Amino acid sequence: MSEKKLDTKLLNLLSHEASGKDIQKAFQLCVRKDKKYSKKVTKQLRQHPFYCLEYNLEAKYTCNLKQLNIIEQGLRKFPKKILKLNNLRELDLSWNKLGELPEDIRRLHKLKDLALHQNRFRELPPALGALKKLRRLLLLGNQLETLPGEIGKLKQLKELNLADNKLTKLPDEITQLKNLRTLVLSNNLITTLPADFERLTKLKWLSLGENPPMADWNKALKTLSKLPKLKCLYLNELTELPTAIKRLKNITELHICQSPQMKELSPIIGELTQLKELCLYENRLTHLPKEIAKLKRLKVLHLYNNPISKKEQKHIQKLLPNCKVWF
Repeated sequence: MSEKKLDTKLLNLLSHEASGKDIQKAFQLCVRKDKKYSKKVTKQLRQHPFYCLEYNLEAKYTCNLKQLNIIEQGLRKFPKKILKLNNLRELDLSWNKLGELPEDIRRLHKLKDLALHQNRFRELPPALGALKKLRRLLLLGNQLETLPGEIGKLKQLKELNLADNKLTKLPDEITQLKNLRTLVLSNNLITTLPADFERLTKLKWLSLGENPPMADWNKALKTLSKLPKLKCLYLNELTELPTAIKRLKNITELHICQSPQMKELSPIIGELTQLKELCLYENRLTHLPKEIAKLKRLKVLHLYNNPISKKEQKHIQKLLPNCKVWF
């Protein structure tokens, strides 16, 4: 096959419409032809860095990679060749079938962003704590039952997403994450917060939705009230508003949804005067207290999937003339 015909075939196999099998054929062909291909082919090959690693092509390019996405590839084992990418800053291995991270993950010491959504992890290695520059750790949709205490060593971490796992508690060391801004814990089995949770002084966004009821909601909310920058909070499984919720003076966005036992909203809600958005969908509310009118800053109110009559809907809109209400 002439070089021109080879290039044409390779470019067709590497086109935007190409299937995964076609792309693999192109890489296999490049290997068989002793890596002799044009610059145009080189450019297309580099659009698939994972295959470059697998087939040992474009080594100079891959060794300097700063970002690598290997999503929905059916991976069952962590590709060890990734551990050679010493310059990697962002790694996304979401939507695979991975169950373990190697201890050698510590070699990716420049990593800032690690996404492992929708895999099969039950635990994480202590070596994860060696990734000192990590700022985002995304673990939504796994089977995690515990976290290693070494997670507290991730001092630069700003976002931690642990939604849709099987966690029953958080390690006390999590309170060492002094730079944490966002913590997503929804859809787990958490009923208590760690001691000294108030040490997360930079936390702005916290989701506790879709967990069992807290063992002591008032105690939990008193703790949360000590977080000076907390602005957005997701709760659920409430039968009523805990009295301590009035302590959350700085909250601007509050979600209390999917609580079928909640049939009334306490007048206490009127004390959260900084609220700009309030989500109360999928509860059993039939009306709102008149104190809702105290929320002068409220811009959006979600009330859909509540048994609120048309008459009450009009009344609510009169109480909140400057607020967009969704029924």
